[in-house]
Amino acid sequence: MTFGEKVLGLVHLYCTDPLKALNAEDLEFTVAVAKQLGTVTQQLAAPARTLSAENQSLRIQLKVEKQNWSATARRLKSDRASNRPSGRHQRDGC
Repeated sequence: MTFGEKVLGLVHLYCTDPLKALNAEDLEFTVAVAKQLGTVTQQLAAPARTLSAENQSLRIQLKVEKQNWSATARRLKSDRASNRPSGRHQRDGC
């Protein structure tokens, strides 16, 4: 099987009838089928490659966002700890 110049696989052709040998027509038919299989294989694989690349991109984006959220959470925790009032709480106007 081929797609353009790229070899995708191999078709093993044989005849189960010991009294019949394969001929040029059998080979031509097999080559035509193999080329079609190569084309279809590439067409079916293209969306999978696109989805795989998009999945990888989303994983990277999620990792970055996760790191940002972690840093923000640590900063908020630190800010709360440093701004904690000591003693009693005072209300405005009292």
